[in-house]
Order: sequence, then structure tokens, then C-alpha cells
Amino acid sequence: MPCASLQFLRIINLLFGIAGMAACYAVLRHLHPSEPRQKLQARAVAMALNPLNFFYWFLFYTDPGSIFLVISAYAISLRGFDICASSVGTMAVMFRQNNVVWVALMMGLRLLAGFPSGPEIDATMNSQMAAVITHVWRRLYRVGLPYLTVLAGFLLFVLHNGSIVVGVHPYNHGYHMLSISQAIAQPTKHHSMSRC
Repeated sequence: MPCASLQFLRIINLLFGIAGMAACYAVLRHLHPSEPRQKLQARAVAMALNPLNFFYWFLFYTDPGSIFLVISAYAISLRGFDICASSVGTMAVMFRQNNVVWVALMMGLRLLAGFPSGPEIDATMNSQMAAVITHVWRRLYRVGLPYLTVLAGFLLFVLHNGSIVVGVHPYNHGYHMLSISQAIAQPTKHHSMSRC
């Protein structure tokens, strides 16, 4: 089977989907260490088999790879390996540009990780805000720098490219008559086939 064949590309997506299931399990295992393993495995399977995700496993599309890379980066960041997580996050952003939002979320979660809560914090709003800012500022260089480099790289890409869109820009802007006609024809086609 040639590497550029449609079947080969669909097999790659299938592998991304299965690997995404393993990444979901890794995240669940970290977030819920006291839960039984079988219950976490069932949850990971249910997450991976979500129809919005599962049906893309058999197509040549970016969803399975994108989801796998984002969840893998999150699983790695939960373990505190920020440089490795930001590297996987970079791959996720290169795979699909809107993944930069998930990298920013991972950075925010890592910056706030370990922040004391409960009775250790004074009840006044000003002191709470000052404590959060101080905590985040102390962790910014040590924890946030790898993620900030991904975000800065993305910003440079947008400035250099002129937009988030990758590809030939004149063809990516506005509405296309072909797309509109396909959107109208698709439900009509299914409706007329159901009458047969």
C-alpha cells in the first residue's frame, strides 16, 4: 500500500484515534488516582468513542491527530514536564492552529497548580488577588516559559502569515458558492433518498 494512498492515510487516523484513547486514560488516571482502573478505562473508551470524535477515525481529517496531540500534551503537563508538554503542544498547533487555545489553557493550569486554597488564604478579596498574582509571577519563568514560547511562536506566525489561515489566502476568504450549494444539497439528497 503506497504511503500516499487514501487507505494509508485513514489508517494513520485510526492509529491517532486509538492513541487518543490511551492519552485519555493517562489523563483520567492522573486526575482520579483512587478510581478503579476498569472504571477509568471505560471512561476513556467512552470519551474516545464519542460520535463527534469516533467517526473521524475512518476519514482523512485532522481531528483524531489534533485531539491525540492536545490530550497527550495535557497528560504530560499534568506530570510537570513542561518543556516536553510544550513541545507536543507545538506539534498540536502545527497540526491545527486553533490548538493554541489549549496550549494557553495548559499554561494557565500549570501556573495556578499548587496554589494554596481554603483556610490558608485570607478572606479579603485584595489579599487573595495579591496572593494569586504573586504565585503566578513566581512560577511564570520556571513553569510558563515553555508555553509562552509556543504562544509567541504562534503570534509570530500570524504576523508573518497575515492571518491564522494556512494556505492560499484569496481562496480562504468569504463564502464560496460551491460550499453553499453543497450545504443546501446535502440534506435535500438525504431527504429524497429516504422517500425511495
